[in-house]
Amino acid sequence: MENILHNLNTFPNKVKAEEAKISTSGQTSYTDPVTHENYIVIKGINGKMRANYEMVSSFAVKLWIRKDENDETIDESELIYNGSISIIKGKVSLNGDFEKDFGRELYRSSSENEQGVVSFLGGDLIIKVKLRSGATIDDVVVIGDSDGYPNDNVALGMIQQITEAAILNNEVKFNVYPNPSNKEMYIDYTFKSAANATVNINLYDSEGKHLKMLSNTFVKRDEELKIKLSDTDYLLIPGVYFIVVDDGSKKYLRRIIKE
Repeated sequence: MENILHNLNTFPNKVKAEEAKISTSGQTSYTDPVTHENYIVIKGINGKMRANYEMVSSFAVKLWIRKDENDETIDESELIYNGSISIIKGKVSLNGDFEKDFGRELYRSSSENEQGVVSFLGGDLIIKVKLRSGATIDDVVVIGDSDGYPNDNVALGMIQQITEAAILNNEVKFNVYPNPSNKEMYIDYTFKSAANATVNINLYDSEGKHLKMLSNTFVKRDEELKIKLSDTDYLLIPGVYFIVVDDGSKKYLRRIIKE
């Protein structure tokens, strides 16, 4: 069983976003000797995440089985589990597989200083794993992530200013073109900082809902990463969307318009 989070070798001791600090005490797996069902346990989820009405905060767990052992890019069809808990406009929601697995014994929600808050209680998240034919529990990659995301124009403007400053300072190259577009777009990203990193590129809708992980790729310094955002692949209806690049230390954002 493999673990991925920004090149760490274990499931995160600390998952950090603008509004989240979450820790776990590790993970384990087992097979029920009677039913022969497989389980993965994320142990001791502790910490807190918060978001005001201008931000979205979330914590997610995904399980992934590669179709190709040399493939480092996650395809949605390879995910066997995808769950998250999020704060959007001050309200807490469970999404995907967390709707059935993330029980109230694992967290409490509250409000502090006009912010929605989720406090994690140190419990274990138990996930029953449905393996595809020929796969074993050791083939499962466990991905933990937390995310912060603006949900209004003021917060969006701040993140865009940070992005533009990083581009001006030659920290990154980040373009999406043509924009607006009624057909395909291209995402062009180059990592310019001193170290190499695993870069996640995600697509969100105008409400901050995560739609698709576009890339999860180890990128060397000055290496160009280009992605085609095809209308036939993603079936985007006309509207506003956001492309968010996360290099493990900073997030950069582009607003796109589908015509």
